[in-house]
Amino acid sequence: MLREAGYYFRMALGVYRMTRMPLEADPQSVVRRMIENREENFLYLMRRVVFNNPSNPYYTLFKWAGCDLSDLETSVRKNGLESTLESLRISGVYLTNDEFKGKKPLEHRASGWRWTHTTSRTHWFEDCSNH
Repeated sequence: MLREAGYYFRMALGVYRMTRMPLEADPQSVVRRMIENREENFLYLMRRVVFNNPSNPYYTLFKWAGCDLSDLETSVRKNGLESTLESLRISGVYLTNDEFKGKKPLEHRASGWRWTHTTSRTHWFEDCSNH
């Protein structure tokens, strides 16, 4: 419970800081830049949140699929983000909405692996807010 309270406090602090930031002079260029860099942003997020955190269930799902960070980077650069994401989905590297929200236990459909960790799932992505 304290972990969740800390998470929500940091989220509120982030919202407060965001509302104090000056507005972008050209918001369209910001969005354009984000779209242009989305593959690198995705890889940065995967490196930081998934592959550097063995307790993240996506880490285990990637391992079951036989995919490490270098494989992911190669696929994104060679095949593009959408094709890579589709390949990962086919390989079982995904969570259903109910699994993500904690309404159902996590399971890897192809292998029969079940992850029954009982702590809050919000900590899987805490590092996202520090980006």
